[in-house]
Amino acid sequence: MKRFEPIAGRLALDFVNTVGWRDRAEPEERLGSFDDLLSWSRAVRLVSRSEGKRLASLGRLRPNQARAVLERAIVLREALHRLFVKFATEQRPARRDLETLNDILAQAPARRQLGHRGREFLWKASGRRALESILWEVAWSSAAVLTHEAPKTIKRCAGAGCGWLFLDTSHNRARRWCSMSGCGNRAKAKRHYAKLNRIL
Repeated sequence: MKRFEPIAGRLALDFVNTVGWRDRAEPEERLGSFDDLLSWSRAVRLVSRSEGKRLASLGRLRPNQARAVLERAIVLREALHRLFVKFATEQRPARRDLETLNDILAQAPARRQLGHRGREFLWKASGRRALESILWEVAWSSAAVLTHEAPKTIKRCAGAGCGWLFLDTSHNRARRWCSMSGCGNRAKAKRHYAKLNRIL
């Protein structure tokens, strides 16, 4: 089972980061199955363990629907990545990407509940979860990012080949890495070895 770590500061950005090493020639697809999508949902506390088990069972009972949800999730993720990059650089988004997000928002139920994840409040589908409910919540989070965050707060990790996005809430907007334990430490080690080589 793949491990997912929420580091981006917003649900929608963590969803976009389900591609590893996006800026490399061969990115790592981390959503290879509907179960991977559920693993991510549990990691970001979008679904509880019991909800995850129920959705996994439902996915096994309806494999075609689960596969269709996964395919839509990947289409949504790629559209969101392009939207957030355009937003961060204050460029005009592509109409088709906005339509992809709006299609999911249009299919989400009208009745919603307010939920909480870490320090973030977010909309949740009311009642029992459908397989598509993960996409609805990602879409609501995406709309909130696009309408409430300043463009310059969305950053792209400076790590070579990483490409992950995050919300920079640091005091002076100086955050450079998706995480210090990942790309930050790799950059620090690289600088250290370069310094040693110069000395030797």
